[in-house]
Amino acid sequence: AFTPEITYADGDGNDFKVGNPKSARSFPTKRLTRAAGEWNHYYIRAINGEVRLWVNGEEVSGGTGITPATGYLCLESELAPVEFRKLRIRELP
Repeated sequence: AFTPEITYADGDGNDFKVGNPKSARSFPTKRLTRAAGEWNHYYIRAINGEVRLWVNGEEVSGGTGITPATGYLCLESELAPVEFRKLRIRELP
């Protein structure tokens, strides 16, 4: 089973390369995140095993054949403070 992960990177030089073809993860095709300290808008859609990611209004990543179809949603930070605002989560039929 593949569990999709959306990674926020603020461009501090320690983030993953954009569009890394040798990775098991699906990396964004473009770097559209705003600088550290500015808000970013992420839209993530997961329907019937297909996941798509938009960053600040532009689609940058996605994949198909994603399993499991149900499970947990986790918001986390690795060794750095993080803030979330205006979270909207909608379960689709």
